[in-house]
Amino acid sequence: MASSNKPTMVHFSLIFTLMATLILGVFTVLGYKGKGEADRALADATNKEGEANRALATQVNDMQDAIRTLGAGGSTYPEAKNATLEAMQRLGVNQEQQTVLASLQALRSALDVANAENATLKADTQSLRTELQKVQSDYENRVTQAMTSQQTSEALVQATQADKDEQVQQRDREISRINEELRNEKVERAQVQDRADQMEAELNRQIANLTNIVNTQRQRLDELVKVSFDVADGEIVSVDANLNIVYINLGELDNLRPQVSFSVYDRNHHGVGREARDIKGRIEVTRLLGGHLAEARILEKDRARPIADGDPIYSPIFASGRQELFSFVGTVDFDNDGISDRETLRRVLRTAGADIEVEVNDEGVREPADGKVTIESKFLILGKVPDPTTFASGDERRLQAERMMTERNAMLSEALQSGVRVIQLSDFLAYIGYKPQSRFFVPGQVDNFTLQQGARSPSERDDDATGKTSDLFQRMRRERDTGIRQFRN
Repeated sequence: MASSNKPTMVHFSLIFTLMATLILGVFTVLGYKGKGEADRALADATNKEGEANRALATQVNDMQDAIRTLGAGGSTYPEAKNATLEAMQRLGVNQEQQTVLASLQALRSALDVANAENATLKADTQSLRTELQKVQSDYENRVTQAMTSQQTSEALVQATQADKDEQVQQRDREISRINEELRNEKVERAQVQDRADQMEAELNRQIANLTNIVNTQRQRLDELVKVSFDVADGEIVSVDANLNIVYINLGELDNLRPQVSFSVYDRNHHGVGREARDIKGRIEVTRLLGGHLAEARILEKDRARPIADGDPIYSPIFASGRQELFSFVGTVDFDNDGISDRETLRRVLRTAGADIEVEVNDEGVREPADGKVTIESKFLILGKVPDPTTFASGDERRLQAERMMTERNAMLSEALQSGVRVIQLSDFLAYIGYKPQSRFFVPGQVDNFTLQQGARSPSERDDDATGKTSDLFQRMRRERDTGIRQFRN
């Protein structure tokens, strides 16, 4: 749209300058020449003015056409100029030159760059579209293959499922058959179990009856025969009635220790460890005099049956070369003073080399908790078990008595099954030759308390014998003492 022959501000300036020059020339000519010349000049000026006006009109028309072509808007040149400059400032790219042509050229350059970038983007887009079409084609192919594979798999699954269903149905039928057989077998087994339970109950009843009969007969037999398989541990070698001592044929080589006590029997006894009434005395070892000789003091003796040479001695807790075990249940009260002598019992057993296999303590608790009366126990010794009904319902002693009674019954059953002999605590103390040392009289607690004879010195003998014998017995005593010295040597 732009051309070099279009009117510009320079043209307008030249036009105005030319017109002013012509008018000035006309007035000058008129002033120096005559009226004719002035008229001719005026006519020429008028013609030239007309030509100039026509040229000016043409230029103005061209300018208006240029303004319309620019599209800047406005009815006057300044408005059009300002609008054009504003548009160039607002829309131009390179504003180093304030001309429309420069702006258009800059815009053209920017447009060319944008077109080039657009072409590049179109090419990239086309490449991406081609690649996308390829990927889409591959995807469709894969989808087709997947659908084909899925259909094949579904068909295979259906076939497999049909086979599995048939197998499951067959297995269910087999399970139903097995369950039916199992139910029938359970019914038969229950019937057999019922018959077996009835038979077991009948056999248990018969066993219980036979056990009661055996126990009853055993008790009767023990009461009549008093069978004992124990043998004497040693014998009295010599007796010194004046010093109230005896000598026994047990010593260091027999693992004997001082303070071990023995019960003394007649030489013509019918068995040791049978009944307490068979015992005629009790002795306690005081000194070890040799490998097989010891001195013992007499704790208790029967005046009607004095201790003599050759009398056998016996203690169930003493065993040369081995350890004896015992089981205890019930209270342990040697002298009936209401105070437990359990520690004294343990001391007596340790002194003789014996020990406890299982016991029920004073609280009614078994020690050890899992202990049983086995064939290792020589005796099951029964102490006194308090009657629970003598205590109040909330009293702890009632619970202890109930526990002790329960353990007593259980240990009796264990002893019966193991063949362990059951004896009373009093008989056990008599067998071991223990003599309670009661020193205090407690009214209401001690039943049979014998006061010592206060008029007699403790160092004197308790019997009434003077110790005087005939010369015959004196000679026998000297011979005996000589034999003892020879035995010790």
